Amino acid sequence: MIAIIGVLIAILLPAVQAAREASKRTQCSNNLRQFGLGVHNFISANNDMLPPLLLHNGRPSIMVLLMPFYEQNAQYDIIMRYGRDKALQHDASGNTPGGNECQRYLAWWNALTQEYKTQLGSIAMWKCPSRRSGIQISTDVSATGTWPVGPGPVSDYAATILWSDAVGSTTPTTAWVNHYISNQASHYNNNYGPFRVSMLAGSSIDSCIPRDSISWWSDGFTNQLIFGEHHIPKNRLNVCRDDWWTQVDCSALTSHGAVRGYVYPVHPAYRLARGPGDYTGDSNDQSPLTGYGFGSYHPGTCNFLVGDGSVRSVNSSVSMSSILVPLVNTRDGAVVMLP
Repeated sequence: MIAIIGVLIAILLPAVQAAREASKRTQCSNNLRQFGLGVHNFISANNDMLPPLLLHNGRPSIMVLLMPFYEQNAQYDIIMRYGRDKALQHDASGNTPGGNECQRYLAWWNALTQEYKTQLGSIAMWKCPSRRSGIQISTDVSATGTWPVGPGPVSDYAATILWSDAVGSTTPTTAWVNHYISNQASHYNNNYGPFRVSMLAGSSIDSCIPRDSISWWSDGFTNQLIFGEHHIPKNRLNVCRDDWWTQVDCSALTSHGAVRGYVYPVHPAYRLARGPGDYTGDSNDQSPLTGYGFGSYHPGTCNFLVGDGSVRSVNSSVSMSSILVPLVNTRDGAVVMLP
């Protein structure tokens, strides 16, 4: 009898696990759909203008700008109430009094009450249930560096961006890093991804000034990948370091407060990660720019949000150069179908 029960358990357990994963995959898709609703609500409320990827170096990222449009008003109110004139806003000249962006972000975060930190770390739609759940806040491994990247809420989803050298090149460079995206015209103007840095005078947490209209998506809403599941190796979850090159799982609020938390690059030399323990680059974590891109903990697939608000489950072996790069590029005129 015991042997029969054991056999039945062995037969049923994989089916139960598969059912649980299917449920988690569905919830993950629903999370991305919420981002899609946020994007389209933003467009409707701003005269057909797209949400900026970032307002400016050190200012709010797209994750914050969309909060009121995907029903995260309480969390947005915390940032509005305590971020003004602190970590999340520059002065009228674009300067950051009181230290650099990272230092100000760290000071702002540390000044929040534990209740507010918990609220910001409890945004359920920011987390893929196959990866984590509950209150999730990144840790600050070392806050003594020149650019201490403070802790904060983390997200398993990020906006897509095309490396500035991705068109016609197969060799990644480090030029995509936020600092360059934010400050160097030669890079942010060459970003043909779905969202771009605002860079417009007056853009702030109080007054978001979008840069591009929906005409920027010239390939059409159904031919544009705008968000996806970004990859974090299992042993790097909630770890945020204090220099640009080794930031891993940081908050999604500002550029320097979250270099890796709100935008991830797509490049022909990349591939999708294929599981929790996968490194797509240097396993010693010495080259995270080529070590982390998009990928999920769902077996064999990764979810992406399309510009029309639908979510597609993409096979992890999909071609980056012939499928994903054209689907992130807004200006190539290519019509590409996901397999």
